[in-house]
Amino acid sequence: MTAIELGRLDGSALAEGSIPGAGSAAVGTPAVDDLMASLCHDLRTPLNAIIGFSEIIERELLGPLGSERYQSYATYIRQSGIDLLAAVESTIALTRQLAEARLAAQGL
Repeated sequence: MTAIELGRLDGSALAEGSIPGAGSAAVGTPAVDDLMASLCHDLRTPLNAIIGFSEIIERELLGPLGSERYQSYATYIRQSGIDLLAAVESTIALTRQLAEARLAAQGL
């Protein structure tokens, strides 16, 4: 599953079991919510570093790269990081929605 596909997931995909590794965990349970929040945090931190460092390289802030290919690689890495970060942010939003729905169903 690509980062772009992950960014388009909704609760029905998780509930239908079409996500590999989702197993039989109930959607919106505290355990799943905590796992998703932890995974998203653990992905966000290194992704922000990758995006930042690739931007430094792309802009040649520490000096010339020596080859135009390196700059295009840095651009590709930065854009891929941004796309993956968007997918992570979508996952966080989905997790929040599921948690809110669970709380609303419980009357909290």
